[in-house]
Amino acid sequence: MKIVDATEVYQMVQNGAKLFIGRNATGQPKIKIVRGPFGLFVTRYEMNEQQCDKLKNQLNKSSH
Repeated sequence: MKIVDATEVYQMVQNGAKLFIGRNATGQPKIKIVRGPFGLFVTRYEMNEQQCDKLKNQLNKSSH
């Protein structure tokens, strides 16, 4: 899995990607981004807690 910054993920979501947030076996946040025609392209990333909180805040602000 790749490590990614929250702003990169936010840009992908703004461009139409679907985002799934979960946790791995050790409890660290992980995300899955589904994009492309018919959700063909799936990419998985690892994040730390601070980046995950930053991403959630950005997404909450944009949804209001």
